[in-house]
Amino acid sequence: MVSFEVYATSPEIIKPSSPTPDHLRSFKLSALEQLVDGNVYSPVWNFYPSSKDDRHMSMSMEARLVTLKNSLSKTLTRFYPLAGRISSDSTTVDCNDEGALFRQAKVSCDMDDFLQQVSWEFELLDKLLPCQITSPESAEKVAQVAIQANIFACGGMALGVCLTYKLVDGTIGGAFIRAWAEIARTNEFHQEQVYGISSLFPPNEFSSARLADLLAVESPGDGEAKRNISIKRFVFDASSISSLKYKARSKNIPYPTRIEAICALFWKCLASTASTSVFINYVNLRSRLDPPLPTLTLGNIYWLAVAIDDQITNENGKRGENKKELPYFVPLLRKSFKRIDSDYLKNFQGEQGFERICKFHEDAKELYSKSGIAIETSALNMMGWYDADFGWGAPSWVTTAPICINEMLLIGTKSGDGIEALVMLDDNQVAILEHDPEFLAHTRPGQAVEPLERQLISNL
Repeated sequence: MVSFEVYATSPEIIKPSSPTPDHLRSFKLSALEQLVDGNVYSPVWNFYPSSKDDRHMSMSMEARLVTLKNSLSKTLTRFYPLAGRISSDSTTVDCNDEGALFRQAKVSCDMDDFLQQVSWEFELLDKLLPCQITSPESAEKVAQVAIQANIFACGGMALGVCLTYKLVDGTIGGAFIRAWAEIARTNEFHQEQVYGISSLFPPNEFSSARLADLLAVESPGDGEAKRNISIKRFVFDASSISSLKYKARSKNIPYPTRIEAICALFWKCLASTASTSVFINYVNLRSRLDPPLPTLTLGNIYWLAVAIDDQITNENGKRGENKKELPYFVPLLRKSFKRIDSDYLKNFQGEQGFERICKFHEDAKELYSKSGIAIETSALNMMGWYDADFGWGAPSWVTTAPICINEMLLIGTKSGDGIEALVMLDDNQVAILEHDPEFLAHTRPGQAVEPLERQLISNL
């Protein structure tokens, strides 16, 4: 393996290009955001190899860094709450224009060599981030956006982006990075209205103790001896997904989605040794509310679609002979998704909504703790990650990472017809997947990342 070092400069603060108007200085958070930890980041990595295309060679690295910082400043004006700081009671963002953290770094190896090592140790990507994923500081002191521009010896660049988990979900994360890239590439800036949902889901500033208890969720087995935990990456190409969808079909659901088919496969494999299991999907609420929310509605606007399986008996109370086949799991997933419609969500809105939201999460926490295994999944495959062209070409690879045990993130591959699954598991769970013939048959063999000169992202 090639040894390397990452030499980072001291961070600088990038402030919005225009001051936030007085009437927008306070951005009220919703009850949904209150239930999200304020000092945890979601990481995203964008890789841009050194280009042999004349169109992209005219800009020096120094000019690219200036472009990144200037366009970031304008993007923070568009997404003005992200340049502020969260209040201590987690009910508002003080839009004080304190800005984002930005730092530069030099990596002492070529990008290809670095990514070859990532093939075996995914956690090496953390070296390209500007800060820890969990900040040791309190939420009101944490910059909501932190970025590190990593320059490799070959001339390639990787952007390590940390976005506050409290106010930025996958939809807004993708929109922010795409807007930043568009401004950098075109030098055009159009101010758009940013929205919140505090009027629909009002926060409660008097429930900090209860919220702290809800945030302290333990995974099953946390009380056991410390396990060896790692992030694993699996890629499903178009043919594998097509095969999975075919195997997962049933009379009631003849056309399962690719997300349903992939989730069913993971659920079937990882829950094979558990008598009860739970599969949780994080569902974007923007299109499910009535009326639907505008595109630039900031917040962690999701709900939990909770699917439960008791593998001892089926719905009729009898032992299910085909219970562990894919067609069994898909209806459980579909039912959990369909439940979350506008009528269902009205139960959690208004002045009584906060209590009902807390009760839902308390029940979910109890269910989670009693299950043999609980898997949490976010589908990020439709967020347009590969559209982030800053003026030197589209990224050759974009990835993210789960931050909790048994969490899985699904992100589209560059081709658009595949899906990359990133999941944090312990060694026993990894062994289950690696010895399951059906799982191995549907994941592409080989190393996780091929040299980017071939622009091919493969699989563990």
